[in-house]
Amino acid sequence: MFSEDITGRSVVDRRSEELRFMAEYSWETLLALYRRFAELRKGIVLSNVDEYIELSGDVSDLFKAGALVRELVDVVKRILVRMQRVSIDVVKIESYVVRGRVLVQLAAKLFPSYVPVRVTEYRIETPANLLLVLTVLETLEAFKSSLRRLYSVNATEMMKVFRDIVARELRGAISLCEYLLGDPLIKPLVLKASLILGNERKIRDLERVVELECVRRRRELYVYEELLKYRRLLKDKVRIVKKLAEQLHKTFLIEVSPEKLYEIYGFTLVLGSLIEYFKIDDRWKIDVDEEGKVIVFESPLRAEKIKIAISYNAIPSSVKSRFAAAKAHGLIEDGIPEVKNIQGLPDTIIKVEKSGERRLVIIDYKYSRDPSYLVASRYKVYGYLHEFDADVSALVAPGFAYDKVSEDEAYRQTGFYQTAQEKGGAVIHVDSGGKILALIFAPPIRNEVDDVKKAMLAFLRTALPL
Repeated sequence: MFSEDITGRSVVDRRSEELRFMAEYSWETLLALYRRFAELRKGIVLSNVDEYIELSGDVSDLFKAGALVRELVDVVKRILVRMQRVSIDVVKIESYVVRGRVLVQLAAKLFPSYVPVRVTEYRIETPANLLLVLTVLETLEAFKSSLRRLYSVNATEMMKVFRDIVARELRGAISLCEYLLGDPLIKPLVLKASLILGNERKIRDLERVVELECVRRRRELYVYEELLKYRRLLKDKVRIVKKLAEQLHKTFLIEVSPEKLYEIYGFTLVLGSLIEYFKIDDRWKIDVDEEGKVIVFESPLRAEKIKIAISYNAIPSSVKSRFAAAKAHGLIEDGIPEVKNIQGLPDTIIKVEKSGERRLVIIDYKYSRDPSYLVASRYKVYGYLHEFDADVSALVAPGFAYDKVSEDEAYRQTGFYQTAQEKGGAVIHVDSGGKILALIFAPPIRNEVDDVKKAMLAFLRTALPL
């Protein structure tokens, strides 16, 4: 009994670890997509049965919090090199060391104990520099406020991982702001800028003064023009950040089943491998369709034109099911108009267009190690191969539990699945027409993900030869 309890707990613990890893990998992959492609402005929608996990366009801006602050860091560094300084003459009374121009008229009164001198000092407390420090403070406050809002709403277990990843991005942005405020040239102005923070009237007045100075003394103050541009950008971002809790409230409450999470994990795994395989970088155009369900990449114009569309629980335009034009009639009475509704909906469809040719790949993900279920799922993806006239179809699953074989059909196929699992999966050339059926084993385990990626890249080399 005791050993059974230990076994049961180990299975639960393993499943819990798998779920957390899948959530971390999935959200981090999507976050990396927004980081890597600055022109990606639209949101991505992930279907979750009868609702959607939506990374809206506004939330995508939040993912770029770090990029926004890094841009501010660049602006500040450029300003620090040519920071505006104001020279003023100050009278000082020196006792031992004379530095500066001696004021003869006053010397008679103080000599020999003291010598009055006039020295020139350079101060950095100017409207432009004050606005610079104020901008850093405003950015810092915006992201601190966002972080507070982030944790003011509840979240389901799997969405807590998503929330923590977003929070980590915000904390990174906050650290960069605090780093800037610690600079020796900026630190002396922090207190005075803090007194203005939040006072919109005084901030507007300060902006107008700096804008006018930049026009009048552009040769000296041109570096501050970038600061003014950044502030215009910041206002939009702050508005977005303030809406964070409201936008994410519904998303955080979504219950994501283990099976659905594995689908999202599989999709992000394929997406990342696709980007690596085709060497997609920021020179490529990236877009998302109007429903947010299909991501489209287009290669640079100077290269051979390649267009790649990848979807999750959606069928890209121009991809048709044989059932789309099908007709049905009843055996006793005629007319069944709902026949279109029985067409399949694969988890992922990849369409690659290159040199006038098209390759179509269909992938389904199943979070199961049950032999009978996987055998049935393999038949399902084989059906997709013909329903959508695809070139390749594949089943992605975490593994094959040989000790749970209970049906004759699954038992007869055990040898194949066992060997395939040892090799990361298998590619089956179905017929002489070139159609391919593949099986990819992708256990959601952190220390095995590198092997899974190797298997995925090997699959793509077969499915989508360059």
